[in-house]
Order: sequence, then structure tokens, then C-alpha cells
Amino acid sequence: MARFRVELAGGRRMRATVSGRLRLSFTRIAPGHRVIISVSPYDLDQGTIIQRLPQSPSEHNT
Repeated sequence: MARFRVELAGGRRMRATVSGRLRLSFTRIAPGHRVIISVSPYDLDQGTIIQRLPQSPSEHNT
């Protein structure tokens, strides 16, 4: 199972795994992508990536 280091908006870093729904749909996640994370109330250092957000036109690599 792949784990990613994710940096939150406040500068805090945590580990996150990809949800089963994203794995089944073969959603690619690469460095620089913005994602939505579900955080466990029992362990605030781990989370699950539940959605990848679309890139804005200014963030596209050309």
C-alpha cells in the first residue's frame, strides 16, 4: 500500500494512504497535486486521501 507525505495548509506534515475508491479508478497522484484528506481522530499523524482536486490552469506544467 502506497503512503504519501502530505503537507497541510498550516505547514503541518502527515502520512496519508490512498482510499480504495481512488485505487479502483486508477487515479494518479503525483508531487504537487492538491488532495482532500480524511484524518482519523485517534491518530492525527495519519490520514486517507479521498479526492484529488483538479489543477488550476496556472498550475499546469508546459
